[in-house]
Amino acid sequence: MAGRFKLLILGFLLLISGAVHAEDVEVQASVDRTQVAIGESLQLKVSIRGGDGTVDVSSIQDFDIISRGSAANINMSNGRFTRENAYTYVLMPLRRGELTIPPLPVQSGGAMVRTQPISVRVTSRSEPDRAEGREVFVEARVSNEAPYEGEQIVYSFRVYQRVQIANPRFQEPAFDGFTAKRLEDQRTFTTVVENREYHVIELDFILLSLGSGVHQIEPAILNCDVIHSGRRRGNFSDPFFGLNRGRFETRRFATEPVTVDVRPLPPYKGDGRFSGLVGTFDIESQIETDELKVGDSATLSILIQGAGNIIDAEEPMIPLPDGFKVYKDAPEEAVRLEPTGYTGRKVFRIALVPMNAGVYQLDPVSLVYFDTDREDYVQEFTRPLQLTVAAADEKDQLAVISPSPPAVTPRKDQVVFTGRDILPLKEDLDALKTRRPMSGGWFLLFLMIPPAVFGLTKAALALSRKTDSPSRRMAERSEKALREAAANEAAGEAFYACLYRAVVSAVLARADTYGETLTCSEVRSILISRGYSPEVIDNALGLLETIESARFGGRIMEGEDRRRLLRETRGLVKSLNR
Repeated sequence: MAGRFKLLILGFLLLISGAVHAEDVEVQASVDRTQVAIGESLQLKVSIRGGDGTVDVSSIQDFDIISRGSAANINMSNGRFTRENAYTYVLMPLRRGELTIPPLPVQSGGAMVRTQPISVRVTSRSEPDRAEGREVFVEARVSNEAPYEGEQIVYSFRVYQRVQIANPRFQEPAFDGFTAKRLEDQRTFTTVVENREYHVIELDFILLSLGSGVHQIEPAILNCDVIHSGRRRGNFSDPFFGLNRGRFETRRFATEPVTVDVRPLPPYKGDGRFSGLVGTFDIESQIETDELKVGDSATLSILIQGAGNIIDAEEPMIPLPDGFKVYKDAPEEAVRLEPTGYTGRKVFRIALVPMNAGVYQLDPVSLVYFDTDREDYVQEFTRPLQLTVAAADEKDQLAVISPSPPAVTPRKDQVVFTGRDILPLKEDLDALKTRRPMSGGWFLLFLMIPPAVFGLTKAALALSRKTDSPSRRMAERSEKALREAAANEAAGEAFYACLYRAVVSAVLARADTYGETLTCSEVRSILISRGYSPEVIDNALGLLETIESARFGGRIMEGEDRRRLLRETRGLVKSLNR
């Protein structure tokens, strides 16, 4: 019995399948209405009867396809079964006028079938232009319609609603002619328009113009479902994503274009250099310490802060006296995006290393910016600074040995004979008698004594001069600095100072002179004059730059990085001593 039942079911299904495939494919397109207002939607339905198929809607140009769906049904009529596939699309007109939904190609069973074209009339808004009577509407505005070039303005998109909406899809404008940054937080508040209370959602963008001239911001678009229900209006616990049950109507809302006339900045005729900043700013300066020694470093900080295009702030011109080595650090930036625009600060730091002792005056640093409140250029100055540089400690100083002054030539007096010899001269022939002769060995020995004494004296003098020579003492200083750098207690700036002293002393030893510091050009000149290869010279300059940047830039090396830098310094000193 069960077997017969299964056979009947199978035969029934085969009958249905045969009936469906036997039916010719029929394609039909229809809309729920042929006249809509701008901002309203209509529903397009494409039905395929008698088979499966795919619909190509890429040729629809005058409408925006908001959503799409599909469904399948099997119907029986006059004892025959018919399968129908329905594809639905929610369309939103993009402009007013007589619009056409073109014939849509449908691929089914290896054949191409096209629907009939459909005409749709699109009129102006069905609701009055005034807010009165509207349940939902949008608008866009800017905080300043005539800003100066580089001045920041706020673009606000607002949704006014008296009923709940769902599935919002916001399309922001392209903001041609501006750079735009959207604020993360959106504002919500209530307001009264034409004696009716609305719940408002506001999205803000900070705009900075890229050039002067008239710029038009295209409409912002919001596609959403407006929920019509019997719920009391004005209750908006979750206006954007609430799921209140009711009748959904897909709507499209667009703002009016916004025109912004960006004014060029007036010509600058003052002293100093215009920084390019537009807004309200000030500038300050401070130095880490106003008293230091030769070879030590002091950090000079220049702070620029304010509201406006602070992200475009560049390092100002910093006048410095001669006699300093300068090492610049990367700027420190802290910029915040607030509801009124960009605000924050930038700090520019440079390390100053004095080469000579003395009292130095650091002139004020100037900042010229355009003040949007005054509509004029403003020049601000930092306070002047004074830096007192003392000589290095005695343990780091080397006495300069100068050659002794030439000896005074004794005055020569005329020889005057005062008398004859005490012993009389022998004038007889016995004076010519030969005495006991001297052996040849003794003769040679006595002959070599004067040259030997002279040679030993000269060697002793040369050895003494070599021991006290600048080359010898600077080489010893270089080796001592390397030992101090290798010690565990040498850390931080002390470690870099030892390495710097080792390299500079090794170079000065090649020049056979005393000194404390050298510039890169001086190192290059000394090594070239001593015949070192370009590879050794480049290695020395690169290593010296690395040491100084780490020393005055506040970098701390530990572990393998510290040992690697020490090995490189030892290798360089060894190559210079060859």
